[in-house]
Amino acid sequence: MTLHVTVVQRPRGSFDAAPTTSLEVTGPGGLSGAALGDALAELGYTELWAAGGTRLQQLDHLPPTGTLTLTPFRRPRKPPASTSEIWLVAIKGPDCGPYLLLTRGRYSIGRGDCDLSTSDPALSRHHADIIVDKTSITLLEIPGTAVTDRAAPHPKRRLLGADDEFSLGDTTFRVLSIQADGMELSTHDRRVLWPPPPTHISRPASGSRPWLMIATAGLPLIIGLALALTLGSWFFLAFSAFGLVTGGVPAGIELIARRRLRRRIRSIVTQRIHTLEHTVPPVGLQILQAMVETRAAKPPRRTSGVSHPLRLGSGKVAPPVVLEPPSERGPQVQSVDGPVIITVSPGELGILSGSEPSLGPVLRSSVIQLSYACSLTGSTLLIVGRGDCLPTEVRFLPCVRACNDVDEAIPLLPTLCASSVVLVMFGVSCTERLVTAIRNIDSSWPPPALILAVPTSDARADWNLDVTKSTLSRAEDLVLMAVDGISSPTLAAACTAGLHELEFSRARSTSLDRAFQAPRRNLADLGPVWQGSSADSLQTQFGNWEGIPVSLDFVGDGPHVLITGTTGSGKSELLKAITMDLVCRYGPDQLSLLLLDFKGGSALGPFAETPHCQNLVTDLNAESSERVLGSLRVELQRRESLFREANAEDYAGYRSRAASAAQPLPRLLVMVDELRVLSDELPDAVPELIRIATVGRSLGVHLLLATQRPQGVVTPSMRANINTIITLRLLSPLESNELLGTSAAAELSASSPGLGFMRRAGDPPVPFRALPLEQNAPAWKVQEIGPSFQDCRLVATIHGTPPADSSPAAVLSRETADVPDPPSPVTSFAAPLPNELHSIPRRFRIHQPKGSIALGLIDDIQRQRLTPLWLTPELQRRVAVIAGPASSAAATLLGVFDSLIQAEQERHIYVLDGAGHFGAAAGSPRVAGFVSCGEPERVHELLDVFEAAPDAVEEQTATRILLVSGLAVWSAELGASEFAALDDRLAALARRTERENTCIIVTGDRDLTSSRFHSLADHRIYLRFGLGQETVMGWPKLKNTGPYPGRAVWTSPITEEQGVVVQLRTPVASTIYAPGPPTALPQRTCHALPSQVRADQVPSISSGLGRYPIGLLAPDHRTWSWAPGRVGLILGGTGTGKSNLLGLIAAQLGPEFDIRYSMDQLTDEPGLLLLDDVLELTDSELTHVDALIRSGTHVVMSASPERVGLVRLPPAARMLPAAAMLLLNPRQASDGDFPGWRFRPHQRCQPGRALVMRDGTLAQVQCALLGVGDGPKD
Repeated sequence: MTLHVTVVQRPRGSFDAAPTTSLEVTGPGGLSGAALGDALAELGYTELWAAGGTRLQQLDHLPPTGTLTLTPFRRPRKPPASTSEIWLVAIKGPDCGPYLLLTRGRYSIGRGDCDLSTSDPALSRHHADIIVDKTSITLLEIPGTAVTDRAAPHPKRRLLGADDEFSLGDTTFRVLSIQADGMELSTHDRRVLWPPPPTHISRPASGSRPWLMIATAGLPLIIGLALALTLGSWFFLAFSAFGLVTGGVPAGIELIARRRLRRRIRSIVTQRIHTLEHTVPPVGLQILQAMVETRAAKPPRRTSGVSHPLRLGSGKVAPPVVLEPPSERGPQVQSVDGPVIITVSPGELGILSGSEPSLGPVLRSSVIQLSYACSLTGSTLLIVGRGDCLPTEVRFLPCVRACNDVDEAIPLLPTLCASSVVLVMFGVSCTERLVTAIRNIDSSWPPPALILAVPTSDARADWNLDVTKSTLSRAEDLVLMAVDGISSPTLAAACTAGLHELEFSRARSTSLDRAFQAPRRNLADLGPVWQGSSADSLQTQFGNWEGIPVSLDFVGDGPHVLITGTTGSGKSELLKAITMDLVCRYGPDQLSLLLLDFKGGSALGPFAETPHCQNLVTDLNAESSERVLGSLRVELQRRESLFREANAEDYAGYRSRAASAAQPLPRLLVMVDELRVLSDELPDAVPELIRIATVGRSLGVHLLLATQRPQGVVTPSMRANINTIITLRLLSPLESNELLGTSAAAELSASSPGLGFMRRAGDPPVPFRALPLEQNAPAWKVQEIGPSFQDCRLVATIHGTPPADSSPAAVLSRETADVPDPPSPVTSFAAPLPNELHSIPRRFRIHQPKGSIALGLIDDIQRQRLTPLWLTPELQRRVAVIAGPASSAAATLLGVFDSLIQAEQERHIYVLDGAGHFGAAAGSPRVAGFVSCGEPERVHELLDVFEAAPDAVEEQTATRILLVSGLAVWSAELGASEFAALDDRLAALARRTERENTCIIVTGDRDLTSSRFHSLADHRIYLRFGLGQETVMGWPKLKNTGPYPGRAVWTSPITEEQGVVVQLRTPVASTIYAPGPPTALPQRTCHALPSQVRADQVPSISSGLGRYPIGLLAPDHRTWSWAPGRVGLILGGTGTGKSNLLGLIAAQLGPEFDIRYSMDQLTDEPGLLLLDDVLELTDSELTHVDALIRSGTHVVMSASPERVGLVRLPPAARMLPAAAMLLLNPRQASDGDFPGWRFRPHQRCQPGRALVMRDGTLAQVQCALLGVGDGPKD
């Protein structure tokens, strides 16, 4: 319901509020006056009276629509109107619409505080008077004003009669005599066909020019007269006169024909202009007509037109008259004074341009005219923008819908029916988006018309009214006109006068109560439940008509049913009523439901908990819809197999033959709410539904399809299987005629939801009123409106009393409590996958294979069950997980990782953690190797260890698992060439997994799908969630998945080509990362070297000069001794630990060796010379060092790795073997130029971290650090 309430203040004040407050009450029907009165009392309005002298608190039921005026005092009932009334109305001018009922007396006219006030700047405040006495009506001019009239300019006094017009200022007034039961301004129905067709006039065929013929005929006569006077030749004069007669008669006939044509044109033009004046009367007359017809309670005239006339004013217009054949000679149709009317047609663009103050009157005039026009066609006037020039009462107009901006308007466009109009107010931005959206509407209906109010516009439009210049341009025509408008007070009065004020009395008729309150079914009164048998019929009662129940039998009237109805027609309530009646009438062994509600489950969602419901689909995605259709396909195959085994031809035959079957076979009803949404999103679903409709008749499967508009959705093949159509209110007579054979469904009132027609095949339509269920507690919103019609504030909410135990499942549970031996639900469809899975249910874990890891649940549609997905590394040795960061694949891998390190069966795990997910478990005993994304230089080191066999000689070895996460990160860290090498190594390892008892699991997105390993992975998990189209376009064709984290497609050699849909397990993070048990089998480790090693952690082994224990060697962290021989070279930059390493060597050798630190300390005794920064020595000193080296002295020197400086090294030190050099913390690739090493530079500063050559390969060493004072420092 939408009830407009106006609270009027008592004279001289009663409320602390505005003199008049406008409220809007919205909600279901059945609101009582007492409930509204209590809500208004909390707002300060007490002791309110309705029209007719009735207290608001005494009204049992308020109407669902209309206007209700409340006052704090009792108003007397209005006396009945007389049989005839005289009205004065302003029909044209800047403020059309003010009207005045003329009884005996004197009335003032002007723009001030007058009896008839109009906002015309050309009028004075008190411009003229109207004097009405017993016998006459007199117009009296006030001295100092100018009153003009068509007949008598500037009269001082004038007698007026019925239908007389006069002008004051720029306003034209008319005196009207109207019958009390209403008036008819026109004998034409102007809205049945608009624009009206032109009148065609046949032009007489003539190619002559009469005046030229007369001239040529008279010229010889003049010459003959001159000759007769001069020569006396009268014979030639007679001959010339005869020529004048023979040439002038045809010319005269032509002139007479043209005169007659001109008179005919003038007569027809006058008639057509008169017809236009009556067809589209002035705005003031339209307002008066609406008020009088509403007061007389006349029903509105319904039409089927899609175009609306909009009268803008008066001017020189081209009448709708066409001369045929066209010719430039002879009389033409000239422009005449008449109404300027434009046609508002679907899809057309009109522009109102001018300043905001000048546009206001025109906009107000357009709003009220278009509202009247849309109310007759059942369409909508959508007003976009605040519209500060519109009064609050515009909300009272019929068929008006408002939104604030373009973003709010665009989603509403597809819901607008044909002949709707979109009016964009002044100041709205982004109108280009709105124009584009209207043009791109994908609908079988024409798009709505669009009218823009803008300051100026150069855009191409079908018509453009420039209010500032008072011109209207259409195509190539330009009309100069006088624009009509309406003031805001006049429009406010017209909006409220156009609605009938409902009067109440304490003795209301029963028929009026029935009109205001639609019947409803109480859930507590359902009758006997679960007593029906679906063997031969499936009946439901969903409504009644004149006390007679209206029922439907899906077997006799079906097997399939279509329900149609526009928004607000009661379609959802009808679906609820049908479903509730079925689940109460038939037990779960007789009926199963498969519910597809694509409106969020608002209609069918409450029935999900009933024992009849097999599945409820509310998320419109490809996975859920394909799953339902696939399940239906499997169910049809299952039923066909059962019927073959029982040798039954149809469902009834099967029930009679298999009556004692242990597993009953109920009828299956598939209910689809909003079929259009399913068809638009999944076009392939319609052919599947057609197949179900064709085959399901004999298998006990029925379809109940609901949609707002069946055109373009219900195909002929589907219609061939639908024998019964239930139609609620429709917007188009065309649709109604197509479905029912009559336009009755399009003529149903929007204020009476639930009214409709049911048509069985071959039978006439049967009317009915649906019986909606009383389920939820009703609520009504009370909103205060103003000062702008867009301003709406919620001031109160009225809550009704909720019925007890209103949900269908609760009602069934209560009503079946006393049913002896209630039937058990029959489950033919498996439950859908959960949207989130933290752990595998216990019923699956008890059958878990030994050594397997739980990955998730598989949706096995073919067997209609959920099965667990297990990962066994010894069986599934090559696994690719293709996923994005938001797909929850990381949580699944964390769970798998945790299960592997906690499992009873020992496995050794090697991790390349590019995604950074597994750092917390790097210290687990079963994690044999770990490389983070910040250590790209260690990638191949870990692969070397993983590839090598264990050192132990025992036969039993653990399965080695290589887990590579974030392949895209490794691609960025390693670079193109090194990543290609990594891909090659992964591919080579993948080919040897069975032989070497290994398993490889790789995760990534686009880099993984383009890798060589992806082609070798026979087990793949695709997670589409969070990935863009550019990523998934390279995937194979897979089954669709819903937008849920963890939802994936699993492909393997045992699955179908498109894979199976799974929900991966995503355990809670707090439940993982326990250290795990220790290892018992041989293990080769590859862990990152510690960032620091103390000197006491490196045992001092006195092995003599040439071999120095200095730190720990990767990857097994063994103590490593550097053996450079007689000469060792330490390369490193500042801060890398060169001085520390020299001091460490001296400390490890001990005091028994003669160690010198500079050239000054040289003696003849053998010993060790440690030279820090040898390149800082002079050339002579370097020559001396070279001589010492050649003489056999042991020398260990340090230097910067720059190749340019190293040319100064002593010649004996320039050709050192690779084992004699040690490179500390290389940060650049050029640091290895001197030794000729190729490596990946270190990304961070790590003092003491060195590269050495060991067995022909580079290895990393962490050198020990001395304490303070233990030796020289950098």
